[in-house]
Amino acid sequence: MTHPPTSLNLSLLFTLLICISSVRADEVRANRSETRTQGQTSSRTYGGDVVATFKQSRISADSAFVASDSDHYTFYQSVRFQDGHHVVFADQASYDAANAVAVLSGNVHLSGANRSLSAGSVTYRIDAQQIEASDQVTIGFSEHTKLRTDHWLQDVSADTAIGWGMVSFLKLEPDSLTVLSERVFVRNDGERLVFVQDARFLKGKWGAKADSATYLRKDETVHLVENVRLSGNPGNASGSDSLSASATEAEIRLREGKIVGMTLLDEARFNIVRSDSSGETASSIQSDTVFVVFENEDISEIQVDGNVDIQIVTADSGRSRLEGDSSRIRFDHGQPSQIHIKGMGKLILGADGDSLNADISGYGLTIDLMSAAIQSVRVDSVAVYEIKGDHPTRLSGKHLRLLFDHKKLTRAEVDGDVQGQYQSSGAKE
Repeated sequence: MTHPPTSLNLSLLFTLLICISSVRADEVRANRSETRTQGQTSSRTYGGDVVATFKQSRISADSAFVASDSDHYTFYQSVRFQDGHHVVFADQASYDAANAVAVLSGNVHLSGANRSLSAGSVTYRIDAQQIEASDQVTIGFSEHTKLRTDHWLQDVSADTAIGWGMVSFLKLEPDSLTVLSERVFVRNDGERLVFVQDARFLKGKWGAKADSATYLRKDETVHLVENVRLSGNPGNASGSDSLSASATEAEIRLREGKIVGMTLLDEARFNIVRSDSSGETASSIQSDTVFVVFENEDISEIQVDGNVDIQIVTADSGRSRLEGDSSRIRFDHGQPSQIHIKGMGKLILGADGDSLNADISGYGLTIDLMSAAIQSVRVDSVAVYEIKGDHPTRLSGKHLRLLFDHKKLTRAEVDGDVQGQYQSSGAKE
């Protein structure tokens, strides 16, 4: 006796027919299908929970279409592509079964082991393990670290990627960091990013630009190369500060999202301008190498190696120039508070009117300042102090200590092998 087919048997038979009729995919499953023939060409449309398997890849969608004379499948709505490396979601996908190439478009989102990608369009070359994306590409390295670009090409097997167009890197926590450029190279699973072509760095009170910038995410270090320019605008209680720097190379070190150090290499120059109710004071530092130490992203100390040239110009036309070897400059509220020359140093004081004009030299030269005005000068050995003007005076000795008030000398102390010379009305004593 023959029994009529049950609904379960019909469903199983329908799925089997779909699998047999699909010769290019390993397997295609769907709730329904429709075949149309026009001349020598036939096409098949699948609908309802479509699932297609191609070698190691699996694609699911609401519907799909394939022509009998084509190796291209098109999937529509709620597309999900998956292989051994990635899971990709999109509104639509075209799959070239002969070349193993998937082209996904519309709200594309790709997730991998260590990063995510979203874009308007993604081409995935499966055998070559290459991902090419365009149209508002966003690479997510973590929840708070993202890279945005117009175009993206990633070689998964070689662990390299390149982005170009309008490139922007943004790290939101623990503190905001932005790097901008026209092109970026990514290596070491996203730990090393090299920004080239008009690279710009923005962090808190500081900004920088250079021909290229390398950011090491794990080390929290930014390395700037060629035509480096930096600027900062830290606030203070009594006025406003403007800081700028330039060098051939620079390295910016961060810790927990804050700048803790900066190194300027080769033709380094550092400028500080303070404006307050009394006017403007400018300080500049030039040397071969400048090391800057920060505390809460404000400068606390500068260490200078090589030939040092420090100039200070005050609002009332006062000028000071310090020359020497390696030195250390301490800061208080964004302004130099003490300068120490380790080796031989020379301080040149100059001002308009009847203010002090003098040269001071010796080993171990230390200068204390307040609001850019010199308060005291100490020399550890081989000290020489010369006053210029109508009454030139020369003091020398082993040690020297000078005290100043409003650029006027109020006290001079010389110890050890003291020699002095004073001239008045053409006579010497």
